[in-house]
Amino acid sequence: MKRNEVIILVVVVLAAAVVLFLVNRGNREEHFNWYEVNSINSDEPYGNSLFYNLMDDYFPNNKVSTVSADLSYSLNKAKQSGEHTNYLFLGNNIYLTDETFESLSSFVYSGNDAFILASTPGSLLTKIYYMKLNASDEEEDVEEDTAFQEIPIVDNNPFSDEEEWTSFLTKSNTTCNFTAKGFRTASGYHYTFYDKDLQAEKRWSYFLPDYLQSSADPDILGTVQTAYMTNYIRIPHGAGYFYIHLEPVLFSNFYLLDENKLEYANKAMSYMKPGDIIWDEYSQTFKRNRNNDNQDEGPLRFVLSNTALRSAWYTMLGGLVLFLLFRTKRQQKPIPVLEPNENRSLEFVQTIGRMYYIRGDHKQLAHQKIKLFYHFIQNRYQIPTAQIDDDFKTKLQLKSEISLSTINEILKHADYIDRTNEVTNQDILLLHQLIDNFYKHCK
Repeated sequence: MKRNEVIILVVVVLAAAVVLFLVNRGNREEHFNWYEVNSINSDEPYGNSLFYNLMDDYFPNNKVSTVSADLSYSLNKAKQSGEHTNYLFLGNNIYLTDETFESLSSFVYSGNDAFILASTPGSLLTKIYYMKLNASDEEEDVEEDTAFQEIPIVDNNPFSDEEEWTSFLTKSNTTCNFTAKGFRTASGYHYTFYDKDLQAEKRWSYFLPDYLQSSADPDILGTVQTAYMTNYIRIPHGAGYFYIHLEPVLFSNFYLLDENKLEYANKAMSYMKPGDIIWDEYSQTFKRNRNNDNQDEGPLRFVLSNTALRSAWYTMLGGLVLFLLFRTKRQQKPIPVLEPNENRSLEFVQTIGRMYYIRGDHKQLAHQKIKLFYHFIQNRYQIPTAQIDDDFKTKLQLKSEISLSTINEILKHADYIDRTNEVTNQDILLLHQLIDNFYKHCK
């Protein structure tokens, strides 16, 4: 090929690439990606960085660890430690091999809890169903591990068994609520789904009655749209529980910025007992079972089946061809690339408290600190915080072994903040020091 022909070819390919870029750019939001990304590192509207950071505030004395490889090892290690640990998964699909599911089941059976926020739990529901079915037929003296011996091999495709147990309704808005008396509200929690700045239809998932009445024997914790459509359940297993919520989008940055929606998320996660948290990112990626011999699906099958990924793949191949063409010619001095400006417009990666601080809303920041303090007391010492009186102070002093004067000082300052209209930086600093001192020295 002559030099002029190569130059013409390169110009044509570049022009086509520019046209495709401009078309795609015109179809995208200028600043934010409105897809449900389900990533702890994403500050996009439907990312989960805010929810991930808030987990640190639930149990200040425990840690949140992210697992992106070898989930079975982390689960077995936590089980052997003897300390209560919470497993947490958030994503549209959860991919568990038979081996990983056995580790998770044993982890829950020993007294730990698993929180799974997934809109298409797929084969997970079937595996739990058969596990519970087999367990009900076992002798009482059978060892725990035998509960896995007769579980049939279930295809790890997350969509293979989904329709048998779940369904969905398509609307742009819905109402979610709880069944527990202390959590349920008269009007429920109203959600509207947006794509950019426009309302858009969304599939709101719920469990079919067949699963709710099956051997899985779940407790109904939450509903969607009506009291007869369940989207949040708890399944007992040994000394622990599986908690399954079908709407992970409710825990995204976009909704948690609203105080009413934040209240819903806090109530949903209040079933979590104090302990370390294993945040599972490993199971967001498809992994075929080791004993599955069907290897005809190559690694490109998923990429080529998705329109956006397929376009990206072909664009990358075109770029590689251009790179090879240019490498055959004399290389010119590289042109420096200017890094794009970082988008810090809303600071999604910060916690609710930091956001209120940036906005200068010191009173709301103080209220959030006080709410988390009362939440800590309820979960750690099982002391109701609805009425703050002498009996409350005495119980807290006995259980926490913190002096009554220190407790009075915290409550007095909290009452002052509640009554005053102007909360200063010094008030915030003093409140933080008092509560932090309580966390460090309480039993």
